[in-house]
Amino acid sequence: MLALCALLTTGAFAQTTTTTPADDIGTPTTGFDAHGFRLVSFDANPRDPLGYQRPTTLEPGTWYAGAMGEYANRPLAFQPADTLEVALSNVVAANFAAGVVAAEQVRFDLSVPLYLASTGDSGAQGAGLGDVRVSSLVTVISPADAQGVGLGAVAALDVPTGDPGDYLGSTGVAGLLAAAVTYEESTVTLSGRAGARIAPNSDADQRPAPTEGGDTLELAGGIGYLIDEATGFTLEADVSVPLDPTVQEAIGIPAEAVLSMRHVTSSGGQISGGVGVGLGQGAGASPIRLLIGGGFGSAAAMVRDTDGDGLADGDDACLDEAETPNGFRDDDGCPDVLPTLRLGARLDGEPVSAQLEAEVGDSTESAEGDVLEVSGLPGTEVVFTARVGACLRGRQELVLGDVDAEVWAALEPVRATVLVTVRDQAGDLLEGAEVRYLVDDEHCLPEERGVSGGEGSHQVGPGSYEVYVTAQGYDMHTGSFEIAEGEEHALDVVLAPQE
Repeated sequence: MLALCALLTTGAFAQTTTTTPADDIGTPTTGFDAHGFRLVSFDANPRDPLGYQRPTTLEPGTWYAGAMGEYANRPLAFQPADTLEVALSNVVAANFAAGVVAAEQVRFDLSVPLYLASTGDSGAQGAGLGDVRVSSLVTVISPADAQGVGLGAVAALDVPTGDPGDYLGSTGVAGLLAAAVTYEESTVTLSGRAGARIAPNSDADQRPAPTEGGDTLELAGGIGYLIDEATGFTLEADVSVPLDPTVQEAIGIPAEAVLSMRHVTSSGGQISGGVGVGLGQGAGASPIRLLIGGGFGSAAAMVRDTDGDGLADGDDACLDEAETPNGFRDDDGCPDVLPTLRLGARLDGEPVSAQLEAEVGDSTESAEGDVLEVSGLPGTEVVFTARVGACLRGRQELVLGDVDAEVWAALEPVRATVLVTVRDQAGDLLEGAEVRYLVDDEHCLPEERGVSGGEGSHQVGPGSYEVYVTAQGYDMHTGSFEIAEGEEHALDVVLAPQE
């Protein structure tokens, strides 16, 4: 990006020219590659640049192939003294590119320019092959693994298959090593590349036409914007800085910016187009460059996912908020919260503190107090129990709905039965007897204590009891017993008369 900003400040639409020492006005016998454009393989991301690889998430086994037609009006002009000599113009080319992802982090590319027509020093030039480039991108850090940041390394080898005499090929093998970086966020990508290209250079007596800088510092940067899931724009710029000051004086510093658009179909087909302008002065930076082409890849169009929750924007009701995967409305793209139940207990219509427990599906939650909150998927069965001591209990069985709700369990006594028989020493039922129960929890006590006609039953709660049986004119009987919920206990008492 720093390279892009620096280049854009130099001014667009500048004439591509080169300057030479005043005493060097001869026409060179050996040329160099002044084409100035190198197409990298197409892929399924509409925001990727045309001229350099961007380290992004790679899918092993995917492949891409395409071609881009090109017109460059004047990639190379010399200006010895005051006369502008156009050495290469009206270049019409077909740039072929193909790529394959060999492994999760490794991609190989092939770039082949085919020149259909051009104009040189001596007039029209015929068709011919340009320098073939074989390159690889190794992604060290993927944007998917580093919150949008990607880092990679690029290596390229240029094979001199073009014609240097027509300024459409180098005189020897050249190589490029560079670091590539990117940052992805929502619809925008920032990317850049920085490295060095080692290339053959001409002898000093052949100048003013050394190779395109010989050894150069290569910089590129760009910004991409995604319009929709399948269409994006990219503004990119590159500059090649000769390391030899004499070469810089001879051919300048070639720099160019390209604005392009790419559309990727759901089947993997692609169409691209763009326009480039030269920035400043330098061999290979054409004042105007027009590009149009297409291709096909095994990967379909990338899906735009603004909030990164795995749902395409077209299916996402909350573009700025990620879905919360919890099994509840996971297909709407919103951070839905599971429905919540507020559970509590009431005694005689009034809220009371209790021991609360809820079985929600296969899990159990409990609390002691006024409220227990539980959540779960709609349709989950809930069994709610509230207890106060051993002798008050409430129970509710329900099914979770789609919205929050409040449920109260009415506490009811938990009971067992005491069967009471009171007799005198003669074995006759004793009228007017009463039973007094002592227990830790007052909620366990029966409502009635009398024994009418010497026989009766009392409803008590489960627990351990001490009992005192009395009748007027008789001695008191004391005893104890334990009883569980739902049980019956026979309390047979014989009272002796008072002396």
